[in-house]
Amino acid sequence: MVGGALPGPLARALDEVGVSAERVRSLPRPGGEPLWVVPIEPLVSEEAWKGLRDRARETGHWPVLTRDVAQDLDDAAEPVAAVLARANAIEPAAWFRARRASDPEYYDGVERGTWDDALGAYEGGRFTVVDDPGPHDGPLELLLVPTNDPAEVFAHLDWGGWNECPLPEEHVALHRAWHARYGAELVTLSRDVVEMVVLRPPRGEAACMELADEQFLYTGGDLVYQGTEELARLAHGLDSARTWFFWWD
Repeated sequence: MVGGALPGPLARALDEVGVSAERVRSLPRPGGEPLWVVPIEPLVSEEAWKGLRDRARETGHWPVLTRDVAQDLDDAAEPVAAVLARANAIEPAAWFRARRASDPEYYDGVERGTWDDALGAYEGGRFTVVDDPGPHDGPLELLLVPTNDPAEVFAHLDWGGWNECPLPEEHVALHRAWHARYGAELVTLSRDVVEMVVLRPPRGEAACMELADEQFLYTGGDLVYQGTEELARLAHGLDSARTWFFWWD
């Protein structure tokens, strides 16, 4: 173990889900508790994530599967409390309106398509960070973040704020809203990918088109313009889907 003693509840939880803590290391964060990182094998990673997710209230730590985020952390990052304070002031509906208004020609020019003609954009259930790493990605790791609110992970990691990727506080606010509405929870995170499980996915055209529009705006258009090509195809893929995928260029 590197960097101090693992908290007792967290050590017990790792043991209960069959993850060895022998190579765990801590990563200090400005103005907050440290993060904990432990190597994990892909074959057992999703079951371990589920077990640690179910114990998050007991341990006070949210599990995240990653291959590169721990290496990219900035020691000069802003304190978590400051990011969360700004997140509390963001109203998601107003944020989406402002995002569209920032470039109406770009966002309003998207091909909407029709629900009846749309084919599913993707099949859920598979996490690319686990199963399909890029050529420059490192080994899979389990990141244990000191919060039981998955939306707050973005604040602890100071994640976002490049190109059209939202700022950390914006991620927090939007993911809190999606968690409340759909039970959406963060599972994996890489330099440019976010993947989630969804406990209460939307069903039907109206609900799925509304969510597809939000996700289109959230990803700065990339999810459609560089992915599904039509908004209705994205919406069709969200219908009853138990996983979500986000990517920024």
